[in-house]
Amino acid sequence: MLTRGEHYKAIFGPWWAVVNGLWALLSSADTLVAKYGSVEFKKTWDEAWITPKWGWKIWAIGLLASTVLFALEYSFRHTRRILDQAHNGRKAEVKKVEDELAVANAKINKLETMPDISGEILVAFWEVRRDLDGMPWSKHSRYYIKLRLVNHNDVPCTINKYSLSIANYGDDKRTKGEGTPSSVGKLSHPTYTYIDENAEIIETDGCSEVRTRIGPINITTQWPLARGRKQEGWVTFDVWNYVPEPIKRIGEINPSASLAPWKQVMSVCVVDSLGNVHKAEDDLVEIATARFERS
Repeated sequence: MLTRGEHYKAIFGPWWAVVNGLWALLSSADTLVAKYGSVEFKKTWDEAWITPKWGWKIWAIGLLASTVLFALEYSFRHTRRILDQAHNGRKAEVKKVEDELAVANAKINKLETMPDISGEILVAFWEVRRDLDGMPWSKHSRYYIKLRLVNHNDVPCTINKYSLSIANYGDDKRTKGEGTPSSVGKLSHPTYTYIDENAEIIETDGCSEVRTRIGPINITTQWPLARGRKQEGWVTFDVWNYVPEPIKRIGEINPSASLAPWKQVMSVCVVDSLGNVHKAEDDLVEIATARFERS
């Protein structure tokens, strides 16, 4: 809040004191010279000063006139400055409200025109990539990943593309692969890695393994990913010219099922049928070896 002192300072300020100080000095020059000047200086002054001798009344009139002029001019400037500040403040508030409205409209538009898909990696298995005859390609990898996808908007869609980004733990170098919904089949893997309602435990020669039935993630034109629908299913990713470090260290094309799980940083991106990209955030995922058999 503006105080009275701040108001007077804004109206008069230092220039009022300077101007009136000079006016007072000029008005009282005769008195000062007469009282303090030397005889020679008084003579020179009287010859040079041709204006009438000014008394205190002239000084008072000049002081009053300058005060009125300063009050009028600086009151105008001070008022205009306050009004400009208020106007700029209102403009800033209007701009803020407009920006918030634009963000809200963008969110509404997104709710009405774009899917909003979140993804989660539930479990992941690795196998050396094999050709159609089952022969291993030792320099390439295949990941079987169980995904959970949820659409949060009122825009049903299907998925056109799955892609995987993967890196070794503690390594910033990323490798990418493309995926397709998995074929129906079984994954054979150690019992301690993953068991669900589709798992079957097999005992052979005192050892046990799990055979988990897998199938493609079920998102089709007849059954699209609508709002609030949680869809879980398997996607197979091929990663070319890449082998995880734990597999490299043991130097085996067909690693043993007893190989301990390892962790890798993974993220999965999906492209919906409208062309929008949705990314599941990077996550440190535990991975185990497995062998896929098509049903």
